[in-house]
Amino acid sequence: MIEESFNPNDKSNVIAVADFEIDNQDTFHLKKLYEMIHEWFMDHDYKSPSKVAVPEHIESLYFQKNMEGGLMEHVIWWRPQKIPDNNPYLKFFFHIDFQTIAMSASKVEFKGHTMKTNKGEVVIRCKSYIILDYKNEWKKSKFLKLFHNRFKNVWYKKTIEFYKNQLFAETYDLQSIIKQYLTLKNPHELQKPFHPEKGL
Repeated sequence: MIEESFNPNDKSNVIAVADFEIDNQDTFHLKKLYEMIHEWFMDHDYKSPSKVAVPEHIESLYFQKNMEGGLMEHVIWWRPQKIPDNNPYLKFFFHIDFQTIAMSASKVEFKGHTMKTNKGEVVIRCKSYIILDYKNEWKKSKFLKLFHNRFKNVWYKKTIEFYKNQLFAETYDLQSIIKQYLTLKNPHELQKPFHPEKGL
């Protein structure tokens, strides 16, 4: 299990940037939803917060409960992080939690073909944060500690605001592509990319 690398209640070095919750009760493909969101994080250069884990392994908890009648429930936690532009002072951190309720195997008909999918409820809760002094260099230095508040509130304030805006935009881009996916009539067929591809 991946350890969380910060305390979200630490107001001195943690900035809550954005949050959203999506609650969907319909037919959708759980695995494809999972893969699509994971791909979004990989495309945006997020990695595991754990030094020992595989960088792409952003999952800190996966729990599946099998119930009578073929129903399933899941609890899944992801904790991806990113150091934007190799910044030595701040990093981005996401809490994203999935919960499924009364999930069952289902099928949809699309263009004369029968496709396997799922039916049930999924709740996705997402919060994004900026973590300041993630290397604890200012905290550990008796000299730097004296100037830390002035540094982050005055000298580095505009830079922090710039990255807050960037993370805010990324968070709601993620919300948008999740909502877009969940409105597809056929969860197997993506008509166009959810986000721009990198490169030419």
